Amino acid sequence: MPLYQSQQFKNEINSSMPDDILKSWEMLKRLSSNFTIENESAKMIDENLHIVIQTYLDQNRDPDQAIISEFSKMLANLEKGGGAPGGGKVDEKQVKAIIEDALKNRKVSSDDLSNELKRLISDTRLISYVLPDAEKGKAPKPAKLRPISIKIIDDLRIGNNVMLIGGAGTGKTYLSKQIANNVWGKPPKVINCSQWTSPTEIIGGFTIDGYQEGKMIEAYRDGHVLLLDEMPKLDPNTAGLLNDALSNTRLSGKDAIIQNAKGDNIEKHPNFACIATGNVYPNSTDIAYAANNKQDLSLLDRFAGSVYFLTKDEKFEKATIGIKFIWQVADRIRDIIEESKWEAQMSLRWMIGARNIFIREWERKHNKRKDGLSAHEGLTFAEYLDKFIGTFTKEQKALISSKINYDDVMYKYKEQLLSEKYETFASEELS
Repeated sequence: MPLYQSQQFKNEINSSMPDDILKSWEMLKRLSSNFTIENESAKMIDENLHIVIQTYLDQNRDPDQAIISEFSKMLANLEKGGGAPGGGKVDEKQVKAIIEDALKNRKVSSDDLSNELKRLISDTRLISYVLPDAEKGKAPKPAKLRPISIKIIDDLRIGNNVMLIGGAGTGKTYLSKQIANNVWGKPPKVINCSQWTSPTEIIGGFTIDGYQEGKMIEAYRDGHVLLLDEMPKLDPNTAGLLNDALSNTRLSGKDAIIQNAKGDNIEKHPNFACIATGNVYPNSTDIAYAANNKQDLSLLDRFAGSVYFLTKDEKFEKATIGIKFIWQVADRIRDIIEESKWEAQMSLRWMIGARNIFIREWERKHNKRKDGLSAHEGLTFAEYLDKFIGTFTKEQKALISSKINYDDVMYKYKEQLLSEKYETFASEELS
């Protein structure tokens, strides 16, 4: 039994296939060392990829040629067994010509597909992993989606609007974009919400450059995830423009028509979905987040039952960052910020940046990059950390440096930089 289900298509993969399939295929081969080792990330890709490949091949095979081949086999068998009607010799070429002539104008429609294949085409989402340049070589394996992601994806696929609530740095925006890019296969349409967000950005409008379509309209029409980042900051009157679209996410066709700023009727794409993020649930004002607004109950009802309160997810962060000392430093700084109740944050975005910079620096140190730079010539992890700490007050900087034991952090960093293999989290630490 093969290690990976996609192996069965080894001889059918070719350059005429869509780029998404080819990229995922190459990623699967690379992670599995050409199907010779078991790899968790490879298995996760394989779980969806083999269905996508099968669906693509079934859609693009020539059914007429398949029928001709079957007839040819049957005729050949008849000849061998002398079982032709009337006992005469079967002329395979003649029969083949008759079949081709009868089928030459025949076109395949959706009715020709089996119900099972229709279901697969409808339900399948290709999950692709694109490793940035900085993550090649000895970089950690791509992280799985957070466990909560599966619930969120279920919510979105059955037509519910999702709201993610959590403090700064809990990964709300990162998680939303990860779902959009990896599951929907296309980037989200993002509205960065504030009291200054205009109706033009939502439903479109006329500008000095002509008519500009709204991001909500584009997502609704083209099947993107609409990401309302920091939605509670919207002016409640402007937020009312979202109501029509968000009330239609379970509907389809002519039952799900909205209008843009020009009055054009826009029909909902089956893949339209909406994720809103915020620091607090906007059913009241909040002293800690003064920029947030209390939102109308009719808007909040669009998210009823699908509100997720996010907190720090250590397992997900460790799996995403991979490099042990970087996550430990970041987590300690976050604890200091929270204990001191400072208006600051240690975000997953900063952790990923620190990881990518360190990997690039390590690769230069070990001559694994072809850019011709030495490790100290490019941006270093030490500089990246210092620039972050430099955003705090003098007293805060002193406290952070003391509590993380800055000298020890620098010693560990240099030790890892010189090492032939830097330390990553063991599998038991991620389980």
